[in-house]
Amino acid sequence: MFDKESIRIPWLDYGLIVVVLLLVIRIIYVLIKTGLFSKRVSIMDETASEIQTVSGTCVVCNKEVSERVKEYCKQHSNRFGGQVYCYDHQRGK
Repeated sequence: MFDKESIRIPWLDYGLIVVVLLLVIRIIYVLIKTGLFSKRVSIMDETASEIQTVSGTCVVCNKEVSERVKEYCKQHSNRFGGQVYCYDHQRGK
């Protein structure tokens, strides 16, 4: 008697999409207001600061290095992988 195309109401589909989008926006708003996003960021900041803390000894021979060598290794972390190497062990990297 009725085919499926005659029952379909296209504007109802658009209304449903709008309602879902508004619901997602509301959920994000509530999460921001409750501070869940800010807590996640602060945890990530603490972890990043812990990672950036570099010891003052060579990872190969445990020899104490100067602050200048430590800063050099920190500035060239792409070369040294975030590790500290004494002057002798930097040559091999």
